[in-house]
Amino acid sequence: MDHVLEIPLEQIQADPDQPRKLFDPTALSELAQSIRANGLLQPITVRRVGDGYWVVAGERRFRAHQINKATTVRAIIIEPAGTADVRIAQIIENDNRVDVTPLEQARSYQSLMDQEGWTAEQLATRIGKAVYRITDRTLLLKLRPEYQDLIASGNLKLTEAYELSRLSPRGQDVLFRAIRTGQCKTPGDLKAAANALFDAEGQGDMMPKPEPVTDEDRRQVRSFEAMVQSMSNLLNASVRDNQITILKKINPDRAGTLADLFAAMQKDLRRIEVALRSAAVQADFLAA
Repeated sequence: MDHVLEIPLEQIQADPDQPRKLFDPTALSELAQSIRANGLLQPITVRRVGDGYWVVAGERRFRAHQINKATTVRAIIIEPAGTADVRIAQIIENDNRVDVTPLEQARSYQSLMDQEGWTAEQLATRIGKAVYRITDRTLLLKLRPEYQDLIASGNLKLTEAYELSRLSPRGQDVLFRAIRTGQCKTPGDLKAAANALFDAEGQGDMMPKPEPVTDEDRRQVRSFEAMVQSMSNLLNASVRDNQITILKKINPDRAGTLADLFAAMQKDLRRIEVALRSAAVQADFLAA
């Protein structure tokens, strides 16, 4: 049976195995001020451990009382069936906080699955989340420590982190270089580069050795590069010569037709660009 009591603060301590480790000092200070002004609106939850109590849920409120130098705190005493019930309660409360970090979520999910021998599906059922929410987060634990640090500091986007986590440490380094050097300007670029590296890693030693480069190969590459350069020069010259403005003056009906041609060209150019970027990151991976 649960009980609500005013418990001396000195008898309570934070759970050392609480999944959440980071607490924003500013947010805690604001919470402490709110409690001073309005009182504690929701009791914390504790469980008996030895002669004292450990916090199950409400560690932020507990810490705010410490900031306020309170002597007691209103608490609900529960008698959980086991450690798993405690961890589930902590995970559910933490997940409802906007400032809980993705890596804290990932570690709490993985720790409980390891502890109980649960699958992601079983954990998702117990905490009321979709399975992909569990697997997406736990994938982050595959990242190299330096990339996990970048997530924590806000210098790596979660979309980038998820693509990195699909790869081996070596592949992560190659993709990260591509991200930082501006080769992944759009989500499509990022996905294509990650897919290219994933394919290269999957084939490994089974990748066929490239055939010897022939003179005809070199001729075709030179021709391709010259064509690309010529197209670039032509387009730049058109803009400089203000031909678009002249076209609108002389034959505005034709402008729409040309716009459609450029739209079709844009799709083809985009496809070529993605293919070339994929080839570049694969080459970087194989050379690493």
